[in-house]
Amino acid sequence: MISKGLFAMHKSFLLLACLMLSLACGKQKINPNVLEINSFVNIPFHQIKFLNEKLGFIVGGERYTKPCMLKTLDGGNTWQEIDLSFADEKKAIYDIAISEQGKIVTCGYGGTIFVSKDTGNTFRYVQHPSWSLLKSLDFTMDDSCILVGGEAFEQGYIDKIRVDGESDKILQEEFKNELCDVVYTKNHVAYISGFGLVLKSEDDGRHWEYTSAKNDYFKAMSWINESEGIIVGYQGSIQRTIDGGETWEVIRNGNNFTKKRIHFLDIKNNGVGMYVAVGEEGIVYISRNYGGEWHEVKNFTTVTLRSLVFLNQNTCLVVGDGGSIFRINID
Repeated sequence: MISKGLFAMHKSFLLLACLMLSLACGKQKINPNVLEINSFVNIPFHQIKFLNEKLGFIVGGERYTKPCMLKTLDGGNTWQEIDLSFADEKKAIYDIAISEQGKIVTCGYGGTIFVSKDTGNTFRYVQHPSWSLLKSLDFTMDDSCILVGGEAFEQGYIDKIRVDGESDKILQEEFKNELCDVVYTKNHVAYISGFGLVLKSEDDGRHWEYTSAKNDYFKAMSWINESEGIIVGYQGSIQRTIDGGETWEVIRNGNNFTKKRIHFLDIKNNGVGMYVAVGEEGIVYISRNYGGEWHEVKNFTTVTLRSLVFLNQNTCLVVGDGGSIFRINID
């Protein structure tokens, strides 16, 4: 039998929790200028990257049946689909890496890779020997790409491939955690995020060590330099480090039941203090002070938003399911 004192304490706790939740939900939302751009494609978009202010690419597709790649030459105002019908494998593309010299490598489901050495004018198909679900890649200083993937939470894969898409055969490592995102910063430093972990390498990806990040399924990262970065999780966590992953400050605890449930999928920064994070059900969060405080954007769509890129300090393009492209101008 519950005593009156315990009942009163339990009731007070519930009231306090509800008050905290109502206050969190009552924060004023940001209402930026949003323009939807017609892609003329009804297919999930998974990633968007730009080489310069005019030239950019979107990749996506249906997991088992269709790869998709779009190209813009006018800063994202108009897009044209690239014909990939020459490829034998018809599977989705999940990421694209573009070097400063205009070399392009993609990765996707079933180990599918497309490579280009002429800024996307022509592509060649390569089959990765792992046949794994490849999710993310990034160029290193030696013009190779660190490649990561995995699925089912308990399967992860790391490799290093040359710009022609072939494996270097110097790094093929399997992990017990699914790996989702890889970012190469500078000075030979790279990071990988995934299920319950963030890994760090200081030798161009040849060896990896665990950082102290934990307690979420970390889907994406954004780094200002090799020491300062932010990670976002599928349970809604936002964590920040200023010491290269030695310590992580929990800005938003996705495991706190008083917080709104959010599923983050990507995060990017503009280089001067602004971060934007996007996710499922059209969620968009913005920070203007290097990730210290975050504000939710008033919903302008309910589709899942999977990736974004900054065009300038105050404008970004966001892409997602159903061929969605949105230009967001943030004052």
